Amino acid sequence: MSNGHTYEVVSFRESLIGDALDSDKLEKVLNKHAEDGWGLRTPNKVTG
Repeated sequence: MSNGHTYEVVSFRESLIGDALDSDKLEKVLNKHAEDGWGLRTPNKVTG
């Protein structure tokens, strides 16, 4: 059943070691998607 929404999953990994995340790079990625009409729905942290 379709709800009329389209979703895109975006993975963002800065490094394979540690949890270091470059907030400037993440901001650029989010802003680029926003320019294309996308909005952040729910951020999730994947572990393991």
